[in-house]
Amino acid sequence: MSLKKKFLMKAFCLLVGATNVVNAATHDETTYKNQRGSTLSLIWHHDTESSGKITGTFTTAVGNCQAEVGKPMPVTGYFSGNAITLSVLYPQCKKTIAMAGHTDKERSNMHTLWLVASASDDPRGKNWDANIVGSDTYQKLG
Repeated sequence: MSLKKKFLMKAFCLLVGATNVVNAATHDETTYKNQRGSTLSLIWHHDTESSGKITGTFTTAVGNCQAEVGKPMPVTGYFSGNAITLSVLYPQCKKTIAMAGHTDKERSNMHTLWLVASASDDPRGKNWDANIVGSDTYQKLG
């Protein structure tokens, strides 16, 4: 094989490899706001065209622990098609939040069910309110 052909072959392989790295690193960023004024800023990391990991921040506008209100907290989760799951940890408030739901096709709107679990010695007895369940509707900003 000539030197020119070897060079072209190596250049082609490098180009294909760089394209795969770029495709593997693709992601979308979206910020949503819900009816309570809380915001979710999400980065959609695509493993495939329709699934992958979600990272970002959740900033709650409501809550009974002031250490959590207005403070962006890390979010992690996954998506598959339009199904999503997210979780948030509030260590100062000794709470976790789990969200699951769906986006519309354009990811302009998102509907979630959520569960807040607070640390408790007796969550099924005297601290019956250690788990709170609700739902939210988010709309894309911008």
